[in-house]
Amino acid sequence: MNNPVKNFRLKFEALKKQLPNDVAIMALKHYDLNFKRQGFDGEKWKEVQRRIPETKAYKYASKVQKTRAILSGNTKLLAKSNYIKSISWDRIVIANSSKYGIYHNYGTSKLPQRKFLGYSKVLNKKIVNFVGNQLNKVFK
Repeated sequence: MNNPVKNFRLKFEALKKQLPNDVAIMALKHYDLNFKRQGFDGEKWKEVQRRIPETKAYKYASKVQKTRAILSGNTKLLAKSNYIKSISWDRIVIANSSKYGIYHNYGTSKLPQRKFLGYSKVLNKKIVNFVGNQLNKVFK
């Protein structure tokens, strides 16, 4: 016989196990895309001097440097340094292993903030929609 309560419980337990991993991967992809978007939650990063024609930095920058993304050097080390630090049902932590990532993310007296990790309304909305869709599948 088909037991609907048992089926529901099995689906829900499977979702509980998989959901934190799925959300962590979603978050990591979201933060990785900030480098492609060159901004955070729809707010563009401050332009770099090497791409502003009236500046001294622009005058001495190579053609490649003038067209390169803001936080993407030749190696793209900063963008490649995002990783999932921890996953639990209560909390997911995405971190960056680059030694200079913190300076870009928070800014300094000489370096403007170009946030790429942190609290994100856009990501939270994605997560709420995703979790809602996954729960709907359990209840069907």
